[in-house]
Amino acid sequence: MEKTVSNAEPLKPLDGDVVLCLCISQLLKERSSLYEATRKYWNLTLKTANKATHVVGIYKGFVKIVFDDMEWRFTDNEEFKGRIEFISQHPDGVDSPYLGKYFRMYGPISVLKNSHHQL
Repeated sequence: MEKTVSNAEPLKPLDGDVVLCLCISQLLKERSSLYEATRKYWNLTLKTANKATHVVGIYKGFVKIVFDDMEWRFTDNEEFKGRIEFISQHPDGVDSPYLGKYFRMYGPISVLKNSHHQL
């Protein structure tokens, strides 16, 4: 059965995880891959980004790619000065229980955590 919003499992962080959700629905039209759409030019502090245990790329409400080995830094791109990006040893993402889960984005960035984490 095809996943739809009505039958999809919601994205919920596992114990100990802080999940940084990045909306890539528009960016994927401009960039060459899920990796490039997910990793670049976020208006977010390094402090917040570094607390994330996972980054997920959300496309049309569904998790399409997951990273768990992010190295965050400020971008060198002058057009996006002051924004951050990450690099990953796994540009195709990692196998994760978060893949395919549903999450409704109300902006470009959301942080999900379980009750044991503070950002």
